[in-house]
Amino acid sequence: MRSSKQIRLTTAEMAYLWAQYVSDSASRCMLLYFMEVVEDKEVKDGFRSNV
Repeated sequence: MRSSKQIRLTTAEMAYLWAQYVSDSASRCMLLYFMEVVEDKEVKDGFRSNV
């Protein structure tokens, strides 16, 4: 038997999820940009595994 009651997130939980999403998105954008401008092959290979 399934309950039809939905459990809602609190404001603090939603804020944490949003902040984490924004942080992850920004980090990915910065890493992708860095991959375009970095000239050192060893550094580029190290970052490539993280993107």
